[in-house]
Amino acid sequence: MTAEPLKSIARVIRADNWFCWKIPPLFAVAYASFLLQGTDYRSALQDLLLIFWCIASVASYGHIVNDVFDIEADRAGGKPNAMERFRPWQRLTLCILSVLSGLGALLCFTTNWMAAAVLMINYLLPTVYSIPPLRLKERGVAGVACDALGAHAVPVLFVLIIVGVFPSASTLAEVGIGISAIVWSLFAGLRSIVVHQVDDLLSDGRSDVVTFAGTQTRASLRRLVLCCFLPVEAIGLGVFIVILIPHSEVLAIATLVYAVLEAGKLCAGMKMPIFFEESESQERYLPLLNNSFYELWLPSALLLQLCAMQTEYLIIGLLHLLFFGALIVNRGYLLLKMLQKFVFLNQGRLNR
Repeated sequence: MTAEPLKSIARVIRADNWFCWKIPPLFAVAYASFLLQGTDYRSALQDLLLIFWCIASVASYGHIVNDVFDIEADRAGGKPNAMERFRPWQRLTLCILSVLSGLGALLCFTTNWMAAAVLMINYLLPTVYSIPPLRLKERGVAGVACDALGAHAVPVLFVLIIVGVFPSASTLAEVGIGISAIVWSLFAGLRSIVVHQVDDLLSDGRSDVVTFAGTQTRASLRRLVLCCFLPVEAIGLGVFIVILIPHSEVLAIATLVYAVLEAGKLCAGMKMPIFFEESESQERYLPLLNNSFYELWLPSALLLQLCAMQTEYLIIGLLHLLFFGALIVNRGYLLLKMLQKFVFLNQGRLNR
């Protein structure tokens, strides 16, 4: 298949909206499970490919069905919509194919009915989020919870079932990483959807779409995210890391380096306007909000540890690099720019 058809498919399923930010954290949860269970690389590779295919199918379905029922609103709001150029029967076909893709793959390669049930729930959530008369997207807190569950927490539960953590965990460590992963993914999802709704306020206003963010002040939304969602997310992630550190020196080092770099950003007085316009915002930078730990640091550290323990995992490492190499390069480039800026500012202070 040539590059242009692949790009067309990516636009239809809106892969740029979920591929690099949704798949790496799920792989990180799987890598953590492999580490605790001592999973051989063949079984790990099979699980990862199944997870990737099923979650990619669900993510594609979620964006397709959301776009189908947002056509009029997006047109009024001046937003592009990938489904607008398709006929109704084509839109229905795309929805059906994306459902059959995920469920079909799962049922072909496993008889785990718990995983099938969770995957069906994962398909149901974006359906009730997007389709009238329920259309939870416009029903305040229910829409926020539905998106956080469908885009984050339920996929993590699916991963935990596929890799055997639930319901057959054999150690307290496995139970701990399972519960903590669900907690941090849920609250990261709540944080993300509220921020996304804030970003969409202008276009939603033009199209008369009223989401949860549209019913609150920006100051109250900022308090909700920073004083409620982010602390619980950080606690869940902290528990997850503490459980894993005795099993992974690489994760311990990566977490320390990440913490030092984030502290440097805070000391440098970096700003990160999220809830207010950049011209009027004095919002300080806060760790976790740019998701780099989930996208890069956590999965990379755990995979490197697996490769150090079983050299056969280098095959999975190469596949990870193939899938997410562009993300790694981009994050690395942003990190280098930040370090250069930090050094430049400190040199300026010393020369005064």
